[in-house]
Amino acid sequence: IAYYNQYEVFSSLLGWKVSIRNFINQSLRRVRQLRPFELLSSSLNTGI
Repeated sequence: IAYYNQYEVFSSLLGWKVSIRNFINQSLRRVRQLRPFELLSSSLNTGI
C-alpha cells in the first residue's frame, strides 16, 4: 500500500514537471516571436 502511494505521488509529480516543461516551452516560443528581451534591455538601458 505504501509503495502504491509512493508510485501515485511520483507519477503525479512527474506529470506536474512535464506540464511545467510544456508551459516553459510555450512561453519560450512566444518570447522568440515577440522578443520582449530586447525591449526590456533597451528600457533598462534608457532607465540607467
